Amino acid sequence: MIYTSFQEIPFHSSSPERLRQIYAVLYFMKHGYDPTDAIRKAKNRFPTVKDYQTIQDKCTRQFAGNMETFVAWYHSGEMLSRLVETNRLDAHDSQIFTELLSCRHPGGPTYNNRQKPAIICHLSDYAADVDTAFEIVLEEIESAIENLNHDGAKAFESSDYDLVQTLRQAGHRMTEFRDKVYALQKEWNSSFISERTQFSKSERQSKRTQKLSQGLRTREDELRIPILRALTKLGGAAASVDVLREVRESMKSALNEYDLATLPSSGMLRWENAAHWARYEMVKDGLLASGSPRGVWELTPKGKSWLAYQNGNINL
Repeated sequence: MIYTSFQEIPFHSSSPERLRQIYAVLYFMKHGYDPTDAIRKAKNRFPTVKDYQTIQDKCTRQFAGNMETFVAWYHSGEMLSRLVETNRLDAHDSQIFTELLSCRHPGGPTYNNRQKPAIICHLSDYAADVDTAFEIVLEEIESAIENLNHDGAKAFESSDYDLVQTLRQAGHRMTEFRDKVYALQKEWNSSFISERTQFSKSERQSKRTQKLSQGLRTREDELRIPILRALTKLGGAAASVDVLREVRESMKSALNEYDLATLPSSGMLRWENAAHWARYEMVKDGLLASGSPRGVWELTPKGKSWLAYQNGNINL
């Protein structure tokens, strides 16, 4: 049988979590994803895993030594014997990997341990491409807003106040539209990305463009806790540049190449742009003060309480 609920795979080994994550990566590689995409997709199936590098570490340093060796074992047909030898798999665990690696199209008409139909992909796998498209649209809107702000500053310097007012109104409308797109993305993800509904579908050709396959920036929601923790460390209020420096230090292992690339329009790093939008959302939610001096980010009592609650959940 082919497992699609990876966290429920009943491995007997002393390192079951590592085996589950390796299984997940192999599952997506069997579906035609390259190793990097397979690792990122596997990460999304383990909510407690903070970043994709944790999954990659299970496949490389703790198992194959490096990614090149892992991929070479997969393509050469050595993967099963290496898994059995390195992890000392018993017959039960060996059979689980045997069925996955020997199946051309995993997820055929088999059943998992909860007697639900096995599938080629979860609905979330297909919906992820739409989520990626949302990210690209949001980035384009944010670039337009940034350019509008730049034009407004130039108009103000030249005392063209009528143009300043026009650009300000346009920027307000763009920001409202951006909020609607962001809300739609959240609605899409809550309806489909996290949806447990499963369905079968014949093998499809990927229609993603090269731009879509570049990867996603760190999401705004993922920056909330790092920003609030940075502000707490800095005494509750600090200049944005100091907050971002603390956030970058705390997230240096999580920020990927896409995060660290610059936006063509403004030269701002993508993750910093996301952080500014995260701050904007937190001001709307009352977690950060709306009346703090320009360039200063400040915690509110609600923000402190929310962070304390989140810290408690994370510790648990």
